[in-house]
Amino acid sequence: CTFHDFSIELEKQIPHHVIEYIEEPLLPSLLEDSDRIYEQSRFSIAVDESLVFYLEHLKAGFSLPKNITALVVKPTLLGGISRTIQLIDICNPRQLKCVLSSSFDSGLSIATYTLLSQIIKLKSAMGLDT
Repeated sequence: CTFHDFSIELEKQIPHHVIEYIEEPLLPSLLEDSDRIYEQSRFSIAVDESLVFYLEHLKAGFSLPKNITALVVKPTLLGGISRTIQLIDICNPRQLKCVLSSSFDSGLSIATYTLLSQIIKLKSAMGLDT
């Protein structure tokens, strides 16, 4: 079953407008084909583990596949608060959602991310309890 087939079957059960996005639906081994696969998706996609790959796309001035609508940003893995803010500044004019998330972070870090989301006025939900 391909992701395209999966998204068609899923849409039969749940209309695509009910789901905000599907987070990182592909195995890393499919990353090279992900642009083509994501273009065919019936659902919006949020990238997480492949974020670094797609950051290179953005830095090089390329657009992302049309169905990538959100980036799951883990400040600790990205390199800290300043790099996170730089990424958010890149995403805002492109209408990409930034979802702050955590990766084995302490309570202090999670509190800092919560404050950061308020300061920079993120409009998307955060994934800090994952």
